[in-house]
Parts: sequence; structure tokens; C-alpha cells
Amino acid sequence: MRIHINDMPCEAQPGDILLDVAKQNKCHIGYICGGSGVCQSCFVYVQEGMDHLSEQSGVEKAFISDKLTDAGGRLACQTRIIKDGPVRYYPERKCFAG
Repeated sequence: MRIHINDMPCEAQPGDILLDVAKQNKCHIGYICGGSGVCQSCFVYVQEGMDHLSEQSGVEKAFISDKLTDAGGRLACQTRIIKDGPVRYYPERKCFAG
């Protein structure tokens, strides 16, 4: 399947974690803690395809406010693709760049 990260088309499969897809396709999504979710540097906004992604993890519930969740906020290291379909997401800084 094809998903879009920073408007760049990338190949992905159900079961893949969003951060891993970004790294494999050389799309810049920050990550410092190695995927445990505590650094929150992989925070992204999902613009399309939330229903194709896993439910929010306990780590995400602890670190992401309801307001950011409602706006599509997720941690890429904690979010898995669960079924085929369009997915589009951006790192936090792109969303505020204008």
C-alpha cells in the first residue's frame, strides 16, 4: 500500500509502525528514545486514514492531550497500520509552518 509522509509517497504494509515506515523511506520524523514513546519527538499529525491505524496506546494516552488527539496527534513509534487504505501524516513542525 502507499501512504504519504510529508507529502512523499511511501510503501507500507499493514502491521508496519509509522516511525519505521518513515525511517525506511528516509522521511524525517524525529526519534530519540528508540521507540518507547517517552521523548515524544516522533509526534505527528494524521491528516487522513486514522481508521486504518491502531488505537491509541497507553503511552500516547499519557503524553498526548485530548485536544492534540482530537486534531489527529499520534506518536509515530506507537502507531501501527492495521489495514490497507490511504494514510497521510506530517511531523508537528510542518503543520505549524504556514
